[in-house]
Amino acid sequence: MTDGEMDKLKQKQKEIIEQINEYQSNCKHEHEELKMVHNGSMSSLKVTCKDCDILLRYPTQEETKRYLNNEK
Repeated sequence: MTDGEMDKLKQKQKEIIEQINEYQSNCKHEHEELKMVHNGSMSSLKVTCKDCDILLRYPTQEETKRYLNNEK
């Protein structure tokens, strides 16, 4: 891969990140979802927007307990 090709890919990546940020900032975050998020060897529960996938908050102790016990 040449430097020019890498520059084009990085530019595309930057544009996509900007589009995602704009979409997330315009989202009303009306649909929450509790999910396990993996980051390398670490995993954690997070409440995200189902529509735009942005982190909204961390779950309460009760939400975590229900999730781990497979309760709705």
